[in-house]
Amino acid sequence: MERRDFLKQLAVGSVGFGIGANALNAAIAGAQRDKRLNVLVWDEQQDIQVKSGAYKNFLGNVVAEFLAKVDYVKVTSANINEPEQGLSDDRIAASDVFVWWGHARHKDVNDSKVETIVAKVKSGKAGFVALHSSHYSKPFKALMGTNCGFTKVD
Repeated sequence: MERRDFLKQLAVGSVGFGIGANALNAAIAGAQRDKRLNVLVWDEQQDIQVKSGAYKNFLGNVVAEFLAKVDYVKVTSANINEPEQGLSDDRIAASDVFVWWGHARHKDVNDSKVETIVAKVKSGKAGFVALHSSHYSKPFKALMGTNCGFTKVD
């Protein structure tokens, strides 16, 4: 399968939800009942995002602001430059869904935080949404069980 075909199938088939879709659906259903879905939007916050004019307030913050418009969603925006890279144990424990954006600093993310996130998603206690170049992020690669490189598959 060629890269473009793979990406088209991924986009059409999963609409970006991929890993943790059942947990995500359950979380949304529970949130509609309980009026609370805790979403952690994590972002590298590269300066180029703002300097280029693409975003006024970093990609992760834009995503978080959009999601916060939903009544039953409580959003926390976090980034790699915060203490504990924005991934404190309390934040991870409180999250029902992780929305992850990374591009250039995948290797800088703390392995123990990644392991905690992956364990939570694999146990069905959280969903994971990988945005843009997050197919190379540590959490996504661990969840997929592959290096997530683009190669031809027959």
